[in-house]
Amino acid sequence: MSKKNITVIFLSLFIFNNIFSQQPSIKLSVFADLCSIDFTALAATNSLSGQPRVLFVQISPNNLLVTLKGKIEWQRDKNFSYEPLFNFTTEEFRSRDFYNDELGITIKIANSSANSALANENIKRGKPSGNYRLTFSLFDSNGNYLSEASTILSFANPSQTISIISPQSESQHNVGSIIAMWNEVPCAAYYTIKANVRTSKSQTLEEALNSGNPLINDKNVGNVTSVNLIEYKDREFLPGQEVVLQVSAFVPGVGGGTRYYSNIVNFYLTEGSAVTKNFVDEQLVRIANFLSKYLSNDVIEKLKKGEITKNELKITTDDGRVLSFVDLMDIISNLENDPHSVIEVKFISK
Repeated sequence: MSKKNITVIFLSLFIFNNIFSQQPSIKLSVFADLCSIDFTALAATNSLSGQPRVLFVQISPNNLLVTLKGKIEWQRDKNFSYEPLFNFTTEEFRSRDFYNDELGITIKIANSSANSALANENIKRGKPSGNYRLTFSLFDSNGNYLSEASTILSFANPSQTISIISPQSESQHNVGSIIAMWNEVPCAAYYTIKANVRTSKSQTLEEALNSGNPLINDKNVGNVTSVNLIEYKDREFLPGQEVVLQVSAFVPGVGGGTRYYSNIVNFYLTEGSAVTKNFVDEQLVRIANFLSKYLSNDVIEKLKKGEITKNELKITTDDGRVLSFVDLMDIISNLENDPHSVIEVKFISK
């Protein structure tokens, strides 16, 4: 009996700096609960105490005479570009690892400047909101550039949006399994879904969603970004139906919190035997789009066409640890917001 050959793709994501390199390097790591910090966490001023620890800075090798230049840029929401908010330069110090609350205390600030209009706007909001891009540049005692690291802190804000990734508008889906997927909203406590039947093209999507006897009536699905709609149905999904769907995110806050609503999408249900684009296919397309900069066109096309399936993927980290497909999707979601964290992607076909 012959064995069936299976193509296994090894995707190895290297998200680290080589600490053994002779070239001095710097790395930034965000580790705090960003939902609970205030604006002072982003400040770098001499003698300012009591800052929450949100950032860990690693400089290697240790004990070099260096200076650090920091830049913070602010993006109100995705409709705006990043604008300079604050920058600083430290006095000379011996390189070591440190936390953000040591800036201005054990590592003194030589000079700094701020965009006062943007700073006041942030202070009026009470909490950090939008996206903050932090860039730290390392220099030796002679002012020669050594290394640089950047990271993005994302916070929920009044202009936060949530978008449904799947199902796509006007798509067709198997009545037996309808997977909904949406983007993550920072600091969301939970998500709610609502679905209904659109009985006439004369109905707007909003009218159809809010008409009587919904298929899913504002069900709390917890803090997840994908569900099988069938598991939350209040009545049966039937072949031939046109369905409308909306997802909302609840973010706790002052005054009880805020709810953010997604766009409304419409899609059609087919018989169980119909061939439709399933959830895994859409995830593979998403993976392919993200990895298109790193892998050959041949591999990318195979992923998009479904010639490589989920079961034919083996995902490993640089230390050989095997990740689940769910873990991979979580990594992709994080790296889509910070693509500069990816240093190298390799694949091996067997």
